[in-house]
Amino acid sequence: MTDDNSDLLKYCPRGYKYTLVCAGIAKHALQGDMPADMRLDFLQHLEKMSDHFLTEEVIAMVEPLSAESMEIVREAQKLGGGKALDVYAEKFAVFADLNPSLIAALKHANRRRGCTHDSAQLSSDARAL
Repeated sequence: MTDDNSDLLKYCPRGYKYTLVCAGIAKHALQGDMPADMRLDFLQHLEKMSDHFLTEEVIAMVEPLSAESMEIVREAQKLGGGKALDVYAEKFAVFADLNPSLIAALKHANRRRGCTHDSAQLSSDARAL
């Protein structure tokens, strides 16, 4: 993790972190075989993840999580829903090292908002929530 990325993550709201990880989880699931109605549910869930900062374009940039990342997810899920989300946010740097598209998506979201200093924009967005 570079210092620039460390600053980006330091000021990034937890909700953005776990939402991007959840997008990667959903995309991982979509790689497998499943009934059409279940696939539609996953796609609709992905669509609902977007907001004013994590737009549909940003969510689309996230690649499916790797098998190694999914091992972390499975362990976190043993803790229960809310605690699993905490783990996704707390271990976001690990997920990002395994899936660089997570950092790329955050940076794109910042550039899209016209911010030249990633951490300043994220901090501003966090105060607005």
